[in-house]
Amino acid sequence: MSSSRPYIESDYLTVFQEVTLLISTVHTSQEVMDLVVRRLPTLLDVDAATIRLLDTGTNSFVLGAAWGVSDEYLSRSTIDTKKVMDALMKGRPTARKHIDVTCDHDSCAFISNEGVKSAMSLPIIFQGQITGLLRLLTKDLREFSQPEINFAMSLAEQVGIAISNCHMFQEMKNQVIFFKAQREISQLVNSTLNLDQILGTIVKKLPGIMGVMGCTIRLLQPATNRLELVAASGVSQKYLTRGNISREDSIFKVLKGSPVAIYDAPNDPRVNYHDEIKEEGKNPSLPFPLKTTRKLLVYCGCSRIAIALFPQVIFTLL
Repeated sequence: MSSSRPYIESDYLTVFQEVTLLISTVHTSQEVMDLVVRRLPTLLDVDAATIRLLDTGTNSFVLGAAWGVSDEYLSRSTIDTKKVMDALMKGRPTARKHIDVTCDHDSCAFISNEGVKSAMSLPIIFQGQITGLLRLLTKDLREFSQPEINFAMSLAEQVGIAISNCHMFQEMKNQVIFFKAQREISQLVNSTLNLDQILGTIVKKLPGIMGVMGCTIRLLQPATNRLELVAASGVSQKYLTRGNISREDSIFKVLKGSPVAIYDAPNDPRVNYHDEIKEEGKNPSLPFPLKTTRKLLVYCGCSRIAIALFPQVIFTLL
């Protein structure tokens, strides 16, 4: 896509076919994103590529995959100018040069230090909804033509479709694993009244089932109105004793009966102890409440599909 070598229709078709073929060979959204950001810079003659996904809980974009840029650049607080972000949220791609000298936000130093001079930003859209952003970056001044922008937009649309398809494929796979796990836990519940054994089994099984690093269960004690850790796996003792989590915004919502999805835990203001989270290496988290007729609540830092597992397990408390 270099301005010194204009693309013709046959070039576009070749690149499009290669990208769609590559996408069709992977089965997880992370694989799709990793593949796209690795291959597009070579195919489209740019220096770097990033994909960010929309976190609807915070209405912000979290990093999905990146290639060709430093961790320092990726950690900047502002992705682009308000004007560009507004255009992207309306489904309009943008292409600009001199972004290192015309910067008007709080992350200008990161752009300058990285040496990025031109950027094409593209919304990733699926079924009319913005699901993420694809950005193509160059360290030289580039004047992206409208045909190039249109072509890159068609690739971004393919990425959106591929990510969605992978989510659906993984969802179907998870359902099979889910029902198997539900049967195993149900059998355990029916075979023992030992609550510690039941909860211990749950926190050991769920990380493998849900593809997460760890799981914790906390019970709300009526006498003290405090959450008490009763079972955990996959996390260090230091992380478990990091401090009281009851004052976190996410927990307030959980105790009101609503699950909370947190995709960027080290930076999300709804949780505390960001340094401890970074050290532990945890990122996505989903605290959610579980109710029994005893008015107890369970706090579990696991994954969303686990919600349906617990009513049967908690039934032994009744």
